[in-house]
Amino acid sequence: MLKTMKSIIVGLFQKFGYEVRKDPWLRQKDLLQDISSPTIFDVGAHFGVTCKIFHKNFPNSKIYAFEPFPEAFSILKKELDGIKGIDLVNLALSDSIGTALFNVNSESSTNSLYSTHKSAKDIWGEGLLDTVRQISVPTSTIDQYCEQVGIDTIDLLKLDVQGAEPLVLKGAEKKIQQRKIRLVYTEIATLPSYDGQLELHEFLEMMKNYGFSLYNFYNLSYISGQLRQVDAIFVRSELIGEG
Repeated sequence: MLKTMKSIIVGLFQKFGYEVRKDPWLRQKDLLQDISSPTIFDVGAHFGVTCKIFHKNFPNSKIYAFEPFPEAFSILKKELDGIKGIDLVNLALSDSIGTALFNVNSESSTNSLYSTHKSAKDIWGEGLLDTVRQISVPTSTIDQYCEQVGIDTIDLLKLDVQGAEPLVLKGAEKKIQQRKIRLVYTEIATLPSYDGQLELHEFLEMMKNYGFSLYNFYNLSYISGQLRQVDAIFVRSELIGEG
């Protein structure tokens, strides 16, 4: 039954012109092939797995890795110590500058500025999104950080902040309006995991309003045949020849 439901869902995506691909990393490389030294923001860098992929695929890139959780940031530093072209930033990117309560969960990769939804246990199982404590973390916005550091364009913005992706994008509205963010690679929870997260159609509408086109879906995750999470690439129209 699960395999049948998965085939149906994939078929629906394909019906509307979206081929579900398994390797978003190579697609990002293809889309940015004309940029010799891309600027990459890895927001929610955790232990640095995606940073290493970005560095491998874009060896001449400048990568800014943002991770607010102190314990994860300590591991991030150990993993990426000495790698040229990567700046590590112990900061939560959001829609405001200051501090915020950060929910520390039993599995650190599920930490979020948003609290865990009451249904998350049924969707993800025990011992993943259980909040064990809250800490205060410094926050800033993409617009503020870019102004502070002197960054003109973000070629690839990767978001993995557990439901709080819209907050990060709201804090980047100046760059978005200036068309200074070229590609967004983001995780989207499609079943209730965090309080305040957008539903899939709301997320897609938000990205459309920001001027991004949905390029493709990747890494579909299911529970009982129902889609619970998906990764997606969004691009500015000029990146796929529509500008």
